[in-house]
Amino acid sequence: MYETPSNYGIAHFLEHTVFKGTKKRTLNDIKADAAKYGNINAFTGHDLTCYYLDFISNEMDNAVELVTDMVFNPIFPKEEVIKERGVILEEYQTIQDNPESYFYDILKHNIFGDLAHPIIGTEDTISRINASKISDFREKHYTKDNMVVFIGGKMSEDSVRKTLEKYLPKDLKDRSDRKELGKTKFNMENFEFTHNSKQAILSIVFNTKLYRYSPEDKFLRGVFSNGLGGGMHSILFDRIREKKGLCYSVYNTIDDNNTFGANYIVCNLNQNNLDEASNEIISILEEIKTNGFDKNLLELVKRNQIIKYIKLFDNTYGVGYFVDSYFSNPDIQMSCLKDYEKNIKNIKNEDIIRFANETIDKIKIVKMNSK
Repeated sequence: MYETPSNYGIAHFLEHTVFKGTKKRTLNDIKADAAKYGNINAFTGHDLTCYYLDFISNEMDNAVELVTDMVFNPIFPKEEVIKERGVILEEYQTIQDNPESYFYDILKHNIFGDLAHPIIGTEDTISRINASKISDFREKHYTKDNMVVFIGGKMSEDSVRKTLEKYLPKDLKDRSDRKELGKTKFNMENFEFTHNSKQAILSIVFNTKLYRYSPEDKFLRGVFSNGLGGGMHSILFDRIREKKGLCYSVYNTIDDNNTFGANYIVCNLNQNNLDEASNEIISILEEIKTNGFDKNLLELVKRNQIIKYIKLFDNTYGVGYFVDSYFSNPDIQMSCLKDYEKNIKNIKNEDIIRFANETIDKIKIVKMNSK
């Protein structure tokens, strides 16, 4: 979000290099301490970077000290940055060679423009990022008003607060150039491109206003997505794979973050089946706009959606994802299981029809042809 064309990929590069040493830890120290306390990793999305460590609750003090040391005291050794550049260029090539990864990078950049440029950057920008640029970017954007700390597990709120007060820097600054997004015009023209693979990919894109979804529809959109393409029970799986035999994989996915979002129906299939699958999917969407889901499917989907919600809380990763989604959408209130179940059960087919007509507006057809 805060990258420019000249430094695309720098947030991801920064994520890699905080592991390379701090003012008091070497690279090997970080690896050894992480292994002692739990499992550490990180990832970068279009609008966030997340560092996470799963640990046994009685190691909370050590775990928090380690992660805060890495995030707030990295030294970016020049020789390590040079080596990591090679690692990231290999990761870049892996994405280029993977049909679905390549597809999503091109798809999102085509729809949303610079808001959704490839997270990893380009060969050129990766090659020009150095330790000084990484340090400047971290200093500018790893600020007090631009981060959230989440700790979940068997520990008291008081102990968590005391640990964070102990290890979070006292001199963290607020960011002075906080970026506000204006109205963005999305590209909804149909689009085709080619990848050097044997399999083609089709995507039907709609509802580019998804990231601004209303609080009252937060339950409905999950049920809608589940019934449309959320598993073997879904309409897309039944019609496109089971009845038509046009593909191996077909699903609906929601891209939902602070800066942009959409519904993507994605189908991995043979080049010769692209047009038939596209026509059938569009026919399915029009049918849902008119008729919604049949009674049995709607009840099945609501039950399945409740089960997915319950399973989300089976581990701390799920709880973290849940909490983060609400920080990302400040207008949406958190729901306890009882409220969630009640709201899901109250969804009727007329709600599905309304939601379909409001969200399936202009449809974009994207085809990645095989060579």
